Amino acid sequence: MDILDKKRADREKGRVEQLREAAEQGHISAQRLLGEYYFNGWGIPQDKEEATNWYRKSAEQGNTEAQWRLAECYFEGEGVPQDKEEAIVWWRKASAQNGQYADYSKYRLGKCYYDGDGVPKSKTEAIKWLQKASEKGHKEATDLLRQIEGK
Repeated sequence: MDILDKKRADREKGRVEQLREAAEQGHISAQRLLGEYYFNGWGIPQDKEEATNWYRKSAEQGNTEAQWRLAECYFEGEGVPQDKEEAIVWWRKASAQNGQYADYSKYRLGKCYYDGDGVPKSKTEAIKWLQKASEKGHKEATDLLRQIEGK
């Protein structure tokens, strides 16, 4: 490791320590971001189980991005045992809010209903959720909606 790499690593370690302090004090954005640091191994050893713990703390306080990320973890079985029904629960919570992660969640719900993945297959429910995401400009939702409707 050269001197520049060491300085970069030291800076990253300092960021993680500051982030952890804020997260432990209950700051919901810091909790979500610390989850990302653990999930990706940024400046700390990668630990997806610890990542989901921090995502959950933030998600339970209403952070939409954390709710979406936690749902993704459950759906894929990363850091937690795979549980698609639990993923659906978290995507529903996120979809009830505003912003891009709410829209991503609407798309994921629509796709799940279309595929029958974690929920009973339902074209009607798929279209409902995909329309909600499409109305917000979600391209994949629009594309899948067109495919379903045969346009």
